[in-house]
Amino acid sequence: MISLYSTWWVKPDKIIELITPLKQLAAAVEKNEKGTLMYLVNYPRFDFPTVKPGKNPIISQPMVRPGTIVFFEKYENWEAFETHLYGPYFTSFVKENKSLFVSGFDGNPFVEVVFLEETVGFRR
Repeated sequence: MISLYSTWWVKPDKIIELITPLKQLAAAVEKNEKGTLMYLVNYPRFDFPTVKPGKNPIISQPMVRPGTIVFFEKYENWEAFETHLYGPYFTSFVKENKSLFVSGFDGNPFVEVVFLEETVGFRR
C-alpha cells in the first residue's frame, strides 16, 4: 500500500476558484481510479479553541500559511499511484489550474510530496 501527503501552495485569493475543480477531480478519481483507496483534500483551519485558564494555546507553530492545501492519499500499490499521477483526471486538473498555484522551477505547481510508511494506529 502507498500512502502520502502532498502540500500545494495556492496564489493569494485563488482558493475559491479551486473549490469546484478540486471537487470535480476528487469525484473523477473516486469513480474511475479503483486503485485509489483514499483521496482527501484539506485546507488549514485557523479557528483554534479559546485558551482555557492555565492551559497552553492550541495552535500550530510554525503557523501554516493561508492558501496551503494538503492532499492525503492512499493507493493499492505503485501502479495505482502512477495511474493517478499520469492519468487523465489529475493531469487535466494540473494543466487547467496550474496558474492558480505557486509555480515550481518547471512552471508546474510547487508541490511537496511525502511518502509515508504506516507504523501503528487505526482507521474507523
